[in-house]
Amino acid sequence: MVAVWKTLRGPLAGLLFLCGVAVPIILLCFTNTNESEPVEGISSLTTRNHERRPLDYSDSKDKSEVLKFHIQEMKQIKLSVQNELRELEKERSDLYKDIELNRDSLALLRKQVTVAKSDLQQTRSKLAKAQREENPLAKGGFTPSVANPAPIVVVNIPPRERESIITHISVNHHHCEYEDCFDFSRCAISKPFSVYIYNLHSPFSSQFELLDSNLLDKVTASLTDKHSITDDPSKACVLLIVVGPLRTPVEDLPAALKTLPYWGEDGTNHLILDLSYGKLVQLQKKRTERAIFASVFSPSNDYDIILPPILKGSNGNSWARLPPHLPALRPTLLYFEGELSGKFDSKFGNNEAWVPTDELKAIENAILTKSKDKVVLKTKCGRQHSNDDPANSHTIQLGEWKLCGNSEYRTFNLSKSTFSLILGSRTGVLSTATYTRLIEALQFGSIPVFLGVKSLPFQSVIDWKRAAVFIPSPRVGELHYILREIQSDVILEYRRHGRFLWDTYFSSTSSVIDTVLAIVRYKAYYPPPSAKDYIDAKPLLRVPGTAKQRLSPIHQQNFSAYATRFWNHPPGPFYMYPLSPFTSSPVSGSQYQGLTPTQVTRLPAHVIQAGGITGPFFQDYLLGNTPEEQFTVVMLTYERNEVLMEAIKRLDELDGLAKLVVVWNSPSPPPQNLEWPTIGAPVEVVSIGRNSLNNRFLPLANIQTEAVLSLDDDVHLRHDEIQFAFRVWREARDRIVGFPGRFHSWDVRHSSWLYNSNYTCELSMVLTGAAFVHKYYLYLYSQWMPQAIRDIVDEYINCEDIAMNFLVSHITRKPPLKVTSRWTFRCPGCPENLSSSNEHFNERHVCMNRFVQVYGYMPLLYTQFRLDSVLFKTRLPNYLEKCYQFV
Repeated sequence: MVAVWKTLRGPLAGLLFLCGVAVPIILLCFTNTNESEPVEGISSLTTRNHERRPLDYSDSKDKSEVLKFHIQEMKQIKLSVQNELRELEKERSDLYKDIELNRDSLALLRKQVTVAKSDLQQTRSKLAKAQREENPLAKGGFTPSVANPAPIVVVNIPPRERESIITHISVNHHHCEYEDCFDFSRCAISKPFSVYIYNLHSPFSSQFELLDSNLLDKVTASLTDKHSITDDPSKACVLLIVVGPLRTPVEDLPAALKTLPYWGEDGTNHLILDLSYGKLVQLQKKRTERAIFASVFSPSNDYDIILPPILKGSNGNSWARLPPHLPALRPTLLYFEGELSGKFDSKFGNNEAWVPTDELKAIENAILTKSKDKVVLKTKCGRQHSNDDPANSHTIQLGEWKLCGNSEYRTFNLSKSTFSLILGSRTGVLSTATYTRLIEALQFGSIPVFLGVKSLPFQSVIDWKRAAVFIPSPRVGELHYILREIQSDVILEYRRHGRFLWDTYFSSTSSVIDTVLAIVRYKAYYPPPSAKDYIDAKPLLRVPGTAKQRLSPIHQQNFSAYATRFWNHPPGPFYMYPLSPFTSSPVSGSQYQGLTPTQVTRLPAHVIQAGGITGPFFQDYLLGNTPEEQFTVVMLTYERNEVLMEAIKRLDELDGLAKLVVVWNSPSPPPQNLEWPTIGAPVEVVSIGRNSLNNRFLPLANIQTEAVLSLDDDVHLRHDEIQFAFRVWREARDRIVGFPGRFHSWDVRHSSWLYNSNYTCELSMVLTGAAFVHKYYLYLYSQWMPQAIRDIVDEYINCEDIAMNFLVSHITRKPPLKVTSRWTFRCPGCPENLSSSNEHFNERHVCMNRFVQVYGYMPLLYTQFRLDSVLFKTRLPNYLEKCYQFV
């Protein structure tokens, strides 16, 4: 122990000396750092040290006391610093709380502003609606043609409750949906679907390259043709921005969009129409917020629209250079010619194209060696390559297949090919060149065969499987077998529907832009504009009727029923026709349920007694699935006054006749001394102002029934024949139902179609000189059918009845219905008519072949039966009578 003590004594003595000397020095340093403001505790210590006598460090007892004193002082300093830190932390916490409270207040104020704006918009809408109800003819008033819609119930949610209902909407463009990002209050169903077009020459347009002037004119013309254009952006449902290729980096575009005067905070209800051939592809990866983006680049959501390329020179009337649908199998089974682009851009990420070069070569070799089918599968363009094509010069997709040759070169090859191969990328994303290949294939009747394709133009509304063949990429080795298994009738239907898609949605600049706006309108659940009656007919005369008119129910269209078929079926989605022949029949017996005892006694005998009905009881009641209905007779006449008067007299007291409309085709008005007979129903005479057989099928506002009996003034029909034909039409409302039957035949020697009126066991037409048609087809004939067909009718002053048969068969894919044994009509004593010469028949041959050229195929279908009345030629007991004695 002594040895240890001697060893440690020296260091311990030094340590004690340092504690006695170094600590006071450190304390003095702290006290002298700021002489003007001495630290509390330390200053008192210093004062006390001055008052004390100097310590004698030789005394070990005094040294320990000094050391204890300094330790105590240090603890006091530590405690004081901790207190100050606590106070600073409390102040910092209070500041953070104030910031959060201010944020919440700001968010609440913003919500209140949003709700206030919505309330203001609703108030304005209610005010406008009240003004329209007060004055329905006021400017801007609009009433959609729908079938007795239920009243709209507006639920006013208090602001506080509304805040809890409204969910947070992300401004990220890729997560937009119509329910989230589209402002439905701007598109009230009670007012027109209006579009505001931003000035294409505004300062904002300086961000882009100048668009082709012809293209701009087409854009403007197409918008002002079918859509309600407004100069007031506050009244617009959609605000359209037409942009071309960028002058500035795409990164600057979101900021440029915010400079638009009506962009607002997030671009709600804005539609960006990208005509830059896909150069704005990177814009979709930016924040375009709630604006709808229409571009050739396929989006990752259903909010945006895949736009087909608007090709230069597109013309909706270019049918004259289109190949016919027949024959089904063309010389080349499968056609593909393209060259893979070598331009790769890292901006697109890992998007390597699917390049089946070896597979295509193997398929071509196998088909050529093992079958007689001709295929063209080239992966190098060679001399046919053309960089002048916009689809090539603006290609953006990695590994995109360039087009070979110019449009004339591709047209020649596609017109001779049954199928056209459309290759996709590994991700299925396509761009301008591939979409151009698709549109050209539809145009020239080469059925698209998609291999590895996922995204297509307007795919949210178009059923592409009705016009194209989809084959998974792993099935590429079995491509030939799959195509050879497709039957000819299926090929023709593919081709026919493909022509409809091309003609309706892709044939011109107007059709593309109309489709884009129609998609926006459709997804916003806004009905298309109603087709209008022809109201320019000049009334010449009205003879009032005296017979009691019965209620004739109208099967009006509404948007919910019409939207199920109008995108993928002629005539397309651009108009809503007020009447439809495709309305489903009511549930059997529904017309008899819930009647009062008095109403029950008025029912037909066969309903009350359940014993059936014949003879005169049948004539007294229309019966059928619709108990009451009437028809309108439309009679076209030209300077045959005596014949006309006799024809009107034959309609006297015709049961079911609602009105007779006489279309006066003569340029001179009726003579003043002409005595018009009264026939029980009103007679209205109208003049169209020009002599045309197309006037027979104008959707006149005078026609207020679905059933229209088109009748020549020299046709003699008994009342029972007309009533029987009317009853048949009511059970086949989508068909032409009439008396004189005709058919078409193929002339092998001249490779053309012939019109034939001989007696035959087959027929494909019923002449509209005596036939029932639905008023719906009058709209289609005058407003949708190609103008070229109406021009042909005017050129020959002939063939309007053939044109109507072509139209109805094209729409329904059904033949007409012939009733009774009548095959033709004779008019003894009538002046010479249009159909009395051989030239008339020759013209009808020509008309038929020209109509086929317009449609691309022969739409007429054969039928081998006619309809006679129930119980006709049936032996009945003496107390029963036939429905019609001579029909």
